[in-house]
Amino acid sequence: ISKTDTITYSATMNACQKGGAWDAALWLFRAMLQNRIESNTITLNTVIGACEKADDWERALLLVSEMSNGNVEVDAITFSVAIGACEKLGKWEKALQLFTLASRSNILPGTITFNSTISACEKGSQWEKSLQLVGLMGHSKVRLDIVTFNAAISSCEKGAEWDRALELISRMAQDKVQLDTITLNAAASACEKANRWQEALRLFSAMVQRQVEVDAITFSVAITGGVGAGEWAQTLQLFSMMVQSKVEVERIHMSAVISACEKGGEWEKALLFYSAMTHGMLRSDLISLSVAISACATGVKWESAVQLLLTTAQDRVEPSTVALNAAISAC
Repeated sequence: ISKTDTITYSATMNACQKGGAWDAALWLFRAMLQNRIESNTITLNTVIGACEKADDWERALLLVSEMSNGNVEVDAITFSVAIGACEKLGKWEKALQLFTLASRSNILPGTITFNSTISACEKGSQWEKSLQLVGLMGHSKVRLDIVTFNAAISSCEKGAEWDRALELISRMAQDKVQLDTITLNAAASACEKANRWQEALRLFSAMVQRQVEVDAITFSVAITGGVGAGEWAQTLQLFSMMVQSKVEVERIHMSAVISACEKGGEWEKALLFYSAMTHGMLRSDLISLSVAISACATGVKWESAVQLLLTTAQDRVEPSTVALNAAISAC
């Protein structure tokens, strides 16, 4: 078999892959197999890259496995693409196996490979392993970037590890890595899940001060934090900011604001928001209805409570036990 054939096929496949013609690269690879032309590291890395572009992650992993078991040498590019495939498929255990294999093969993973492995662990809710990899990056003097921190903080968010998320944010400042919306949303969500409402609100304030872009997730976490902290006035202020920012208001936001008003004894505001909710494009739910009726009970407004119950009959919504008890309490 001519070595020139291998080089020719490899060069042509590489050109196809770089030009976005990944299907042509895969076709050339199949032709190589049919003609029994020997593959090398460059050839297989190219076809693995083509599989990546085609979202054919299963085939990419299969090729890496064949390379590892055969006579073809694997390199940093091979492992980087393979671990990226594991991340997309949510196979965090396989990603860690490949990462360990790379280390044993004396191949030092770079930032991209580390990031893919951390992200795979994040998707598998393995926050401890994500943080271990971050520590290993520092020990190996591999550069941590915004993708690294976002994946690690998102891992902490899934585990409600709010304190570790805040530690990572402090480290970002030390490493002079710029915070972004994803970073602070994940950290704030970690605080909110751990019922650390004040910390979540402080992160929102930090976003505003640093002029970091806020979105629907930001406001959801901040408003929920305001309700949890019992800060009804601040919750209303956050909702006002949300409307001014032209961020789409959803039912969960309205329900939270109604709850904040109810907890603050502001029954009139609660009814006002509930009315805006039902007369707008948003359909009310049993939770928001129950809270609105509870607000009426707080203000001893039995007429309003009964009226709200009547609207459920019109909308063919069966009131919950909580809603009925609240209405009785108002009477």
